[in-house]
Amino acid sequence: FRGPATISGAWRLERWSPGTLVGKTTWTASVPAGARFRGAWEGERRLTRPTLPSDGGYYRFADYATKSDADAAWNVGSESMIAFKDDLRSSWRNLNDIEIVAHHLWVTSRLPIRSLDDAARSVRFDRRSVGKLMDDYTGGKAPYRVENVAEALSPGRFYIDRPTGLVHVLGEKPRTVFAPHLATLVKVSRAKDVRFEGIDFAHTDWNLPAGYAGDGQASISVPGALILDGTEGARVSRCRFAHLGGWALEVIGTARANRIERCRMEDLGGGGVKIGPGTDSTTLEDSTIVGGGRTFASAEGVWIGDSGHNVVAYNCIRDLFYTGVSVGWSWGYGPSNAVANRIEGNDISEIGQAELSDMGGIYTLGVSPGTIVRGNRIRDVRSRGYGGWGIYLDEGSTGILVENNIVMETTTGGFHQHYGKDNVVRNNLFAFGQRDGQVIRTRLEDHRSFRFERNVVVWKGTPLLAGDWKKGNAEFERNLFWRTDEPVFLPSVVGATNVSADPGLRPNGSLGRAADRIGFQPLPKRFGPR
Repeated sequence: FRGPATISGAWRLERWSPGTLVGKTTWTASVPAGARFRGAWEGERRLTRPTLPSDGGYYRFADYATKSDADAAWNVGSESMIAFKDDLRSSWRNLNDIEIVAHHLWVTSRLPIRSLDDAARSVRFDRRSVGKLMDDYTGGKAPYRVENVAEALSPGRFYIDRPTGLVHVLGEKPRTVFAPHLATLVKVSRAKDVRFEGIDFAHTDWNLPAGYAGDGQASISVPGALILDGTEGARVSRCRFAHLGGWALEVIGTARANRIERCRMEDLGGGGVKIGPGTDSTTLEDSTIVGGGRTFASAEGVWIGDSGHNVVAYNCIRDLFYTGVSVGWSWGYGPSNAVANRIEGNDISEIGQAELSDMGGIYTLGVSPGTIVRGNRIRDVRSRGYGGWGIYLDEGSTGILVENNIVMETTTGGFHQHYGKDNVVRNNLFAFGQRDGQVIRTRLEDHRSFRFERNVVVWKGTPLLAGDWKKGNAEFERNLFWRTDEPVFLPSVVGATNVSADPGLRPNGSLGRAADRIGFQPLPKRFGPR
C-alpha cells in the first residue's frame, strides 16, 4: 500500500445539538445502540471519560470487605472492597456503567460496579480483580480512580448516556469527534512480502470480555491496530499509529522475518509493539513509541514473548506507565524460545511515572542464551512503590549479556536481578538509584548469579548492594564505585579488584579519566532513531 492514507476505526460525530446531563448544559450527538468506547478524539486531542478524583489523583480503598480477602495471597482477586466515606455514591447516574480502575503491584484491574452500599461504604464489582487489591507488599490498599461518572463531566471529557443513546460533551460546540468502534483495523494472515508505507492507523477501542478485569502482566490481551499473523517478510515503514485504544501493532502466529522501521506510535491506549510466542526474527528499528498506556496502564513500549532472534534497535521509547522493553515469557529455568534477542541503542525514558510497581526500563524473563542488551540509554524510571529498576533481569534470566548501557535516575537500583544464572554485566554506567541500593539481587542461589565487571556505579544515600548477599555467588571484577555524599564502603563479597574514585560523571553521562583505571571503554553517544 502506498500514498497518503488514514485507516480509521471510528464513527464521525458531526451533528451536535444542545442538551442537558445531570443539570449541566451540554452538546449531544447520537451514537449507535450499545456503543461503549473509553476514548474519543477531536482532531489530535484525546477526550476521556469523566473521572474522579477530578484532580488526576487517586482514592484509596479503606479496607478489604471480607477476612478471606484480607488474608488472601497477592494473586487472589477480590469481588468487593470498603471505600472511605463519600468517595463512592450509589446515587450516581447509570451506576452499572461506572468502572473502578485500580492499580495494584504491576497490574491494573478494571472493575465495573455491580452495587454500592452507602451505609456500609462497600462496593461490589461485577467481576473479580486480577489480584489482591493491595498497593504493594507494604500493606497499603490499592489506589483507584472512578471512571465514567456523569456527575464529573468537565471540558475535555465525554459521557455516553446509554439509555438515551447520546454522547455528551461540555464547552464549545465540537466540529467532528471520532468515536472508535473497531479494536483492530487491519489483520494480515499468512501472507508474504506485504508492505505498508506512509499510512496512518487511527481510532481504535477495545472492551474487556465479560468477567475479565485485566491481564496478569503487560496488558498482552489488548489487541493491536495492525496485526501481522503468520506473515513472512512483511515491512511496515514510515507509518503513524496514533489515537488508539489498544496497542499499535502486533506480530503473532508463525510470523517470520518481518520488519517495522521509521514508524511513529503515539497516544496509545495500550503499548507499542507486541511480538508474540511462536514468532521469530522480527526487527523494530528507528521508530518512536511515546505516550502509551493511556487506557491500559500496564502496557509496555515493546513486548517480546516466547520468541527469539528479534532486534529492537535505535528506537525512542518514552512516556509510559510501565516497562519500556520486555523480553521473554518464561518464569524460571524451564524451556524458552526467547533466545538471541538483541536490544540495542534505544533511548528509554519517562518510564513508570509512579503509577505501578515492579518494572524496568528493560526487563527480561527466563533462559535466554545469546540475548544482548547493549548500548541503551535508560533515564527516569519511577515506580509507585517498590521496583523502579533500570535493567531488571527477572525470574530465571540466564545467559544474557548486558553491556555499554547508561542507566540514570531510577527509583530503585540501576541493576536488579531477581534470580538467574550466568549473566554478564560489563562496561555499563549505573548512576543515582534513589532507594534501596544500586546493585540488587533478590534471591541467592547455589550457582553464579552474574558476573559484574568493568562497570561504573555512582550514587548517594543508599548502600551499594541490596537484597540477599549472605554468600557471594556473583563475581565483581574491576569496577569503579563512587558515592558522592560519604566515603565508599565496599562489602567483602565485592572483592579486591574494584576501586573507589570519582569518575567525573557529567549530566550527559560522559566520564572523566578515572574510569580508565578499570579499562572502561567509551560508551555510545547516539541513541534512538538514526
